[in-house]
Parts: sequence; C-alpha cells; structure tokens
Amino acid sequence: MNAESLPPGVYIYRIISGEQIMNRRIILIK
Repeated sequence: MNAESLPPGVYIYRIISGEQIMNRRIILIK
C-alpha cells in the first residue's frame, strides 16, 4: 500500500476513521 497512489480523499477518510477507532478504544478503556 503506497499512500502516494491513494486519492487525497481516501487518505483523509482513513485518518478520520482511524481517529474514531482510537476514540472508541479510549472509551472502552475508561
């Protein structure tokens, strides 16, 4: 997977979805 070959929108979407997953994990830990 090369980040350069991905469209900017897909890259941004993966960052946003990654933040949501991290937030869910933090909530589960608490």
